[in-house]
Amino acid sequence: MGLDNFSVNRSILSYSKVRIAIAALFRNRRFQLSGYPASGLYLNVGCGPFPIKGFCNIDYNWGPEVHSFDIVKGIPLPAGSVKGIFTEHCLEHIPYNAGLAVLRDFHRMLEPGGVARIVVPDGELYCRYYVRALSGETVEWPYREDNKLPMYYVNRIMHDHGHQFIYDFDSLREAMLAAGFREVHRQSFGQGSDPKLLVELEHRAVESLYVEGIV
Repeated sequence: MGLDNFSVNRSILSYSKVRIAIAALFRNRRFQLSGYPASGLYLNVGCGPFPIKGFCNIDYNWGPEVHSFDIVKGIPLPAGSVKGIFTEHCLEHIPYNAGLAVLRDFHRMLEPGGVARIVVPDGELYCRYYVRALSGETVEWPYREDNKLPMYYVNRIMHDHGHQFIYDFDSLREAMLAAGFREVHRQSFGQGSDPKLLVELEHRAVESLYVEGIV
């Protein structure tokens, strides 16, 4: 395994090839979660290379302070051991049925009264903007690009960046209720039932749907 642009002043763990190799060795192994408390845990699921302090950070890829798990296969934490789950722009990368399995696992891990805060691109927003644009209205598309037709933006949110299923509130609410959540509420950027879970990125607010499920 070669390391491009190797430098003695750079941590070996900062190289992408090293992280990929570690992820292949560590992925889905329970020992990564040893040392966490048996209750009251907060998860940050699908965090990428951006762990949040005070959370157990989980992603398909490995990194310092990031544990490697394929969440479709489940996260091996005890039932009822988690107080809150935060995931931002992750669930849309999973096909619908697999996403439903992930939501069931979220529900399993959460303690009674626990909250899952889920942030995804808002499919309804893009559909509404598309109809408004066809009627001749000027629309401020999220992350606007020059000289693009309305259908381009619809296809971009549906297919780019590895997206597999785009939710609106009704479809995400239906999936969360089917997964066992007793309450599902639409929220907004910076507002929710558990202040510790309000850690979303502001630059994503322009296109995001914020939903919380309570066990």
